[in-house]
Amino acid sequence: MDIGSFNSVAALNMANKRILLINDEQGYSAKPYLETFGGWDVMTAHSGQEGMGTAQTEKPDAIVLDVRNLKTDGVGMFHQLQAHPTTQPIPIVLLTTALHDQVRAQFAQLGVRGLTYTPYEPATLATDMAESLGWSAC
Repeated sequence: MDIGSFNSVAALNMANKRILLINDEQGYSAKPYLETFGGWDVMTAHSGQEGMGTAQTEKPDAIVLDVRNLKTDGVGMFHQLQAHPTTQPIPIVLLTTALHDQVRAQFAQLGVRGLTYTPYEPATLATDMAESLGWSAC
């Protein structure tokens, strides 16, 4: 896809969404792609503990949990978010490199709203996540 021809905010009716991206690795982030191509307001947390606190106080529209780079157990972090009454209703999309059918099935059984596999296409990342979240893309 030609990034220059992709008019994200005009093409996608997803602006004004607030996303929390939980990713331990500060030098790498999907944040600019979600902001540019989704028109979303993206908050970041650089640890599971910070992510839990931000999710509880900010109550984002969705959480993107980067389990590839999370130093703590990504599945454990998902369970913590699901166990807290404030964060339980917030939909979660996982960024993962796990392509094995067994791992996919495990994530599906957990109730994860969507899986995005890395490496991903930056220009379509927001659209793919919006589809997983059931957000309008037109």
